[in-house]
Amino acid sequence: GSTYYVTVTAGEEISINPWGEVPGTYTMSYGEAPSEETVELKFEYPTVSYKEEFLLNIYFSGVNMDKVVKTGMITFSSEVADYTINNAENVYVAKYSAQDDLYRATTKGISAKNMGDVIWMALYAELEDGTYVYTKLVSYSPAQYAYSLIGYIDSAVDSLMVAMLNYGAAAQVYFGYNTDNLVNKDLTAEQKALVADFNSDMVTTSSAVPVEKQGVFANNNGFTDKYPRVSFKGTFVINYYGTATANVVGPVTLYYWDAATFAANDVLTVENATGSMEMIGNGNGGYVGSVSGIAARKLNTTVYVAFVYSDGTTVQTSGVLPYSIGEYCGAFAGTSDVFAPMAEATAVYGYYAKAYFG
Repeated sequence: GSTYYVTVTAGEEISINPWGEVPGTYTMSYGEAPSEETVELKFEYPTVSYKEEFLLNIYFSGVNMDKVVKTGMITFSSEVADYTINNAENVYVAKYSAQDDLYRATTKGISAKNMGDVIWMALYAELEDGTYVYTKLVSYSPAQYAYSLIGYIDSAVDSLMVAMLNYGAAAQVYFGYNTDNLVNKDLTAEQKALVADFNSDMVTTSSAVPVEKQGVFANNNGFTDKYPRVSFKGTFVINYYGTATANVVGPVTLYYWDAATFAANDVLTVENATGSMEMIGNGNGGYVGSVSGIAARKLNTTVYVAFVYSDGTTVQTSGVLPYSIGEYCGAFAGTSDVFAPMAEATAVYGYYAKAYFG
C-alpha cells in the first residue's frame, strides 16, 4: 500500500522516495510552531550509485538555510536513542545542487557483502551560534533500495536490481558474512526468473595489443611472472604483478589506459596514459600495482597496463597487458573453485548493469 515517487536520473543513479512526508523535522523550537527564523531539514529521497562500491546518496531540502553554517548527515550502524554529531559513527558534509535545489549527502563505499546492512541516519545543520538542528533518525540500505525499485519502473531496472541482490548474496557466502540472512532471500520465483544464469556470452576476452601500438612499452623482457589478480573485498580492483629481471634503479612505474583512451590513440605513450602509479616492491624483485575505480557497468571493459623501470642504462618494459574483471570472472565460472559462484554472480551483475546504463 506504500506510494513511491520514482525518478530516473542521468549517470548511474535511479531515485525512489520511500519516505513521503516522513520523517518530520525537529527544529530549534522543538515542537513549537515554526517561525520565519526556524531552520528545518527534510528528507526527500535516496539513491544508490553503482560505482566500484555502492554509494548511498541522501537528498534533502531545507528552510532558512541562509542561517546554516554547514549541513549534512550523521550515521550509525544501529538505532540509538540520543544522537548528535559528536557521537556519530560517520559524519558526511552535504553539497548543494542548484539544478535540483536540494542538498546531497553521500556515504562512503558499501561493499557487496554489506548491502543488506541497515544504516541509521539523521540530517544535521550547524547554525551560526554553534548549535545544531537534527531530523528524526531513519534507516535505509542498498538492499531496501533494490527491493523498492522492483516493479516500479521497467523490466530492465527489475533485472538489474535482482542481479544486484544475487551478487550481494554471493558475496555474503564467499566471504562468510551474515549467511543466515542473504539479501536475495525475499525474491520471489517470478523475480528470480528476470535474470538469466551465467553464460559465456556475458564476458569478453581481451585481444592482444599489436606491437606497433605498444610503442616504447613493447616487451623487452624486463619482467617475468606478469599476471593480474582481481580483488573483491571492497571495490573492484585489478592488481598487477611482475618480477623485474634486471637491477632496478629508481621507481617501477605502472602506466594504464582505459578503453576510450586506448582506442583514441594509435600509439601508446607516457603522455597519453590515463594515469600512472609507483609499483610496490616486495624486496625480492617482485612488484605490484593496482587499478581501481572500475564501475559495475564496466566489468567487461578492458584496462591496458604496462610496467616500466630503469636498470641505470636501459628502460625495461613489460609490454602492454590487456585485462578486464569480466575476463577474470569468466576464467572461474563453471569450475569447481570456491570462487566460481561469486565469479558468476559478478559477471551477471556486470552484464545487467551494462545493459541498463550502457
